Amino acid sequence: MGQDGTKELEFYLNSDTLLLDLLNEKTSTANRVIGRLPHPKLKQVLLDARIKDIKGNAAILRKRLKNYIKNRQNPDLQAKKKADAFKYLPPRYCVVIDFEATCDKQQTINVPGKRTRWKDDFPHEIIEFPAAIVDLKPQADHQNPEVVDIFHRYVKPEQYPLLSEYCKNLTNITQEQVDNSEPFAEVLEEFTEFLVRNGLNPDNGRVVPVRRKMNSYVDENANEVSDDQVLDLSAEVSNRLKITPCKEEEAKSEYLQAEKWVCVTDGPFDFAKFLRLQCEASNLHFPKWARRWINLKRLFASAYDFPLSASNNRTKGFVKQFLSITEMLEEIGLTFEGRQHSGIDDTKNIARILMQIRRDGATPVANEQVDLTANGFYSPIVVKNNARPNYDKKFKKV
Repeated sequence: MGQDGTKELEFYLNSDTLLLDLLNEKTSTANRVIGRLPHPKLKQVLLDARIKDIKGNAAILRKRLKNYIKNRQNPDLQAKKKADAFKYLPPRYCVVIDFEATCDKQQTINVPGKRTRWKDDFPHEIIEFPAAIVDLKPQADHQNPEVVDIFHRYVKPEQYPLLSEYCKNLTNITQEQVDNSEPFAEVLEEFTEFLVRNGLNPDNGRVVPVRRKMNSYVDENANEVSDDQVLDLSAEVSNRLKITPCKEEEAKSEYLQAEKWVCVTDGPFDFAKFLRLQCEASNLHFPKWARRWINLKRLFASAYDFPLSASNNRTKGFVKQFLSITEMLEEIGLTFEGRQHSGIDDTKNIARILMQIRRDGATPVANEQVDLTANGFYSPIVVKNNARPNYDKKFKKV
């Protein structure tokens, strides 16, 4: 060590505000000083930084302190780490949605020398908006997931208000039901209120109340909620969210771990197609809660290591990768309850499949997202290895 380096080290060793000095230096200078600090001084600085873990040799402590200085000097980096951690956090709640939309019998396009394909340029409008909130429960209680609330509304189409006979026969929705319903914008607003009443933030995917402080909720990532909104949360919802009293002096320093919620659909088209087209037709912003979701078909194939050679669900002699709702139910030993292509019945059966996947040990995470540059306007999400569900890939035939 040169003479200048020795004087520099002595200056920092004799400083009563070493931690503050390091934070005010350039990262390169701070790292150089940290690399010369003795073991006892490293422990002292870590304790000053309120880092309780001071076990380890000097090399370990130096790395720990360098990471602390780096994160404190670059708050944007720290914020990104927190955002990424929440991004891949498994959800506690899933909101299952299965829209029904206006439709007519599809026509085929025949091109010489090419395979016949379906022509799908129908101006779909959502006419049924069902949703079921599923509490997946913590990992220790994953055997007991349950549906905790249901939302169901019919929607009045505005571009083409008359339903086709094909649509009425397929969905069992009558012209009278949609005529007596509200337009999509009003129903979407009702659904947003439904989410808030259940403590689900529609803007950031967080469970809204984390701590209760007098007459308002405090969350380090959200604004305080007004008294009127607090009263919207029933005692049942409050108990489920485990809201705990918070003293005034604790309000700014102590928070519970924010939990997460995400939507579940049977395939990508509920959001990437029907909801996207509806928002365009109604001149509405695409909802933030619908930008990422769990595709049940993709989750099922991953959770049970599907396709299986022993499966009865085959197409032209080949095992299908993604199954329909009835086929997924068949694979796990269940049968469809209700009427197929009824939005609310499809939603309830999707919830049954999701809960069985949870009982079998899977931890669902978002696996698809809206992508306006992709074919079909959606793309799969590549889940980081450390966020992948931790369970055995095995098929359980009932």
